[in-house]
Parts: sequence; C-alpha cells; structure tokens
Amino acid sequence: MIISTMNGSRELLLEALDIARLPIHRMRVAELGSRDIGDLSQTAIPSKLVWEWFGAAHISFAPTGQRGSVRHDMSQPIEDCDEASDWIGACDIVTNFGTTQNVHQPGSEWGQYEAFRAMHELCRVGGLMVHAVPHVEGYTGGGLYRYDQRWFVELARVNDCHIHQMQTRELSKDTRLLYVIMERRTRDLFDMGHHWRNPPTK
Repeated sequence: MIISTMNGSRELLLEALDIARLPIHRMRVAELGSRDIGDLSQTAIPSKLVWEWFGAAHISFAPTGQRGSVRHDMSQPIEDCDEASDWIGACDIVTNFGTTQNVHQPGSEWGQYEAFRAMHELCRVGGLMVHAVPHVEGYTGGGLYRYDQRWFVELARVNDCHIHQMQTRELSKDTRLLYVIMERRTRDLFDMGHHWRNPPTK
C-alpha cells in the first residue's frame, strides 16, 4: 500500500502525528513493511527517506530487506531480529500500512500473533500503533487476511489500549479499508485473547 492522499492513509498518518504531539525530529518510528509515500506510484518515494529527511529515527522490517529495511519475517518473533533490540519498547509510532494482511505461518495462525505482538512490543507506553488494513466486507484485493472493527476493539480491550480513531474508507465497490490508531497504555505483555488468534478471512 502506498501512503497517499488518494486512499486516505496519508491523512491517517498525519492524524497520528497530531495525536502524538511530538516534534518529528524527536520521534522513533518503526514500520512493518517498506512502504512508499506519494500520490502516484511513478513519483512515490520510500517512506524511510521522508521520515529521515524530517529528522526522525526510523526502522522498517521486510522479508527481503529492500530499500533500507531490516530483513525480518514478521511471522517470526521480533526478538529474533538483532537489529530490533534497541527499538523494542522505544517507538513513538509503529505503522502497519497493509502489511499484516500478508503475514502467515503455513499451517498455523501464529504469524498473525507475532506480527501484532511485534507492533505492541516495539511501541513505547504512550506510543501509537497505526493500522490501514483490508476490511472483512467489501475488499477483493490481495492478501490473506481481512479485519473488522470488532476484532480491533477486542485487541484493544485485552491489551488495555486506547483507540483514538477507527473508521472505514470505501475507495471503490471492491476496496474497503479499515483505519485504526491505537495507543499503548501499559507495560503488560501482549495478548490476542483466547478467541482472537485468527482474524476474519475471506
């Protein structure tokens, strides 16, 4: 997913920055996947370059390690990634722009658990987790997983997180996205809840 005004994800990120109330040059930002920012794919640039241009400390994780990202499969424990050790519990913003929908462990749903746990563990107490993911209804694009509001409400409840923003955005009759901004409020270890290890799928 490109972070763009055309799909509303750029506005979601700007809203998170407004909620965070920190100068960008003082921020530590972690990104699941290696995303671009821009309104056209031909002119979009890696978000890492944008964050660092504004002075933020930035790390991104991708299986291939492309465009300056750290090579890491998000279906595996974040603690297995040596480069992540200094970022755990230290990030002001952790983003998931269409990454978790593709995270999977064959024969298991623990890939989803590890991806969302990584976001929780990377985020500091008082930091924000920003999600832009396919909605379970009205999305026929790529990816293995779809999500709904109920799933994120339960995720926030069992982890004592505060939901600042949750909305759907319908880009077309085949593309409905779910946008969520959550705040981590405690140092408690991550829990997906007994019935929430497997998100809705289609």
